[in-house]
Amino acid sequence: MFLESKVSIVTGAGSGVGEATAELFAKNGSTVVLMDYNRERVERVTARLKAQNLSTESFVANLKNEDDLRELVKFTTDTFGTVDILVNNAAVMDAHTSLGNVTNELWDHVIATNLTGAFKLTREVLRIFLAKGGGVVVNVSSTAGIRGGRGGAAYTAAKHGIIGLTRNMADHYGHRGIRVNAIAPGGIKSNLRDSYGERDPEGFARNSRCSAMGPGEGEPSEIAQIALFLASPASSIVNGAVIVGDRGWTIF
Repeated sequence: MFLESKVSIVTGAGSGVGEATAELFAKNGSTVVLMDYNRERVERVTARLKAQNLSTESFVANLKNEDDLRELVKFTTDTFGTVDILVNNAAVMDAHTSLGNVTNELWDHVIATNLTGAFKLTREVLRIFLAKGGGVVVNVSSTAGIRGGRGGAAYTAAKHGIIGLTRNMADHYGHRGIRVNAIAPGGIKSNLRDSYGERDPEGFARNSRCSAMGPGEGEPSEIAQIALFLASPASSIVNGAVIVGDRGWTIF
């Protein structure tokens, strides 16, 4: 029970990596608030976990709505007293769109969801961590956060930004008992691709050069295991790190 008596918030918990992470955390003793924008999905997952006598609650929120994020944190503290762990997992794709084809609307949507939402929610939770002298943030970035040919311009910029935010926060708050680390998954079997929309032919053709060399997709549960390690005391010496989970894709 690596997370016994801990209270966690997991975003994008209605499916994929978020769902797997919420379940694994709950099975390891954490009370988990599952946040997602899709009510049907997140309530279905929460009901499934409750049926296993796991301590979970759902919360519907939009990462682009700052009031929603404040309410999410308030709900968590009002219901469970505190927040110990935040997993910023929720994200959308950008259809591999090359910069010249990126509209203002697409850029704003991807950056607001994948980067600004994580920043605002983390800032809200940080106040709690600082008041009690500790906490853990696990940010889910991507191999697109460490390479240039794994996604479109907006997605790549956002995921690079998540890693920059991770490292800066780890440096500024590590001495206050707050650890912040990131995961960079490669291809994962999830419904994240549902947010593609129509693929940008130019960008997709460029990204397909490296995709063809990919060693195969991972399972959401495999990324959840990395998140558990980073959230638990087992990684007490790890701060500001980026752990790549891509079956060795970024080796070449």
